[in-house]
Amino acid sequence: MKTIRQIKRLNKCGEFFAMDDDEFFCLVSAVLDEARSAGIPVQVCCPAPDTRGFLRRAEYAVEAGASAIQVILPYYIQLDLEEALAFVETAARACGEVPLVHYNTGHAKLTFQAKDYRSLKEWVPTLIGTKLPRDEPLWISNVCRLVPDASHFCGEYAFAANFAGGVNGMYSWLAVTNPRLTMRWYEACSSGDWNEAIRIQQLVNRFKLEVKTGWNGKSDAAVNKADAALNPNIHCDLRVREPYRSCMQEDLAMQWDELARLRDAGWCIAPHTRRHLWLAGPERAPRDDNEAWNEMAESKRELETRLGIESPYFAYPNGSCNATVTGMARKLFRTARLWYKAVEGPWPENRRNTDPHQLLGINIAQGLNFDQFRQIVDAAE
Repeated sequence: MKTIRQIKRLNKCGEFFAMDDDEFFCLVSAVLDEARSAGIPVQVCCPAPDTRGFLRRAEYAVEAGASAIQVILPYYIQLDLEEALAFVETAARACGEVPLVHYNTGHAKLTFQAKDYRSLKEWVPTLIGTKLPRDEPLWISNVCRLVPDASHFCGEYAFAANFAGGVNGMYSWLAVTNPRLTMRWYEACSSGDWNEAIRIQQLVNRFKLEVKTGWNGKSDAAVNKADAALNPNIHCDLRVREPYRSCMQEDLAMQWDELARLRDAGWCIAPHTRRHLWLAGPERAPRDDNEAWNEMAESKRELETRLGIESPYFAYPNGSCNATVTGMARKLFRTARLWYKAVEGPWPENRRNTDPHQLLGINIAQGLNFDQFRQIVDAAE
């Protein structure tokens, strides 16, 4: 059982433009209350356009029980280095014994260099860490070398190289999208399994280049909401506040050319309705039987037309069906499967006398680990 070492709550991805103080205070309180009951430390980022705004948020977070405060320089008008150092010193005085972590983001316009961090550590002894989003291993290695008495964290697109150069970990969207892969990656780096670390690095970078760059939303807020929505265990709306453009559901779905590659690789591709309506309710139900039929028949037609294949198999959205829906499936498809959610066994089995339009399917995305998945496959006749 892997344990969570720390939660970071609030950062530059939405709070700069989206959250007023009341919303900030409400969210910080909710997260800290929940984390306290689980004994998990929480680092709270307090972005603001000026010192007064930062202090208002930081003092609230400290009073509410934050374990550390993440500092971003005021971002609207660029500071010079002396102003920046003085700002962090003021932040340290306000936070008292609660330690600081500096986020060296380009949104602040002024970014600290390695020698600046050495000066900053002398000014602010409670600075215990940095977040360094630059994917430049040599630059980050120099920060780690010059400031060895702080913990340094980077982003994900050069994590393996940066870990070899001295960072302690990373801040990453990957921890939201795929927590298990994130832990596997960290453990590979920690144990010196560089073949595995590089394999995951290539996978992460490929996902960025081939998938994320094509999303409709381009702001960090929009992209990070889509990152969360990819995780089936997280319920996350894709909308962000104007004027920024949101990602869309079709950004997260596979495209027809990707489905064609799966077809060519020998995968079975089956229809699942056009709009993922729950055919027998109780939520997202069709208006009538005609609409239910159209959802099933049109998804079959479009799949066969676009991919040039026969699609005789069907999956009921959310496993929602009744006698009427099953009757429609019998007319359209050779088989149809239900949706069965389970974290651990015993898992259902399909036998020779199972109704082919009531086949039991197991959702492997909802909490199953690879060993459990292997048990299911090995048990199949």
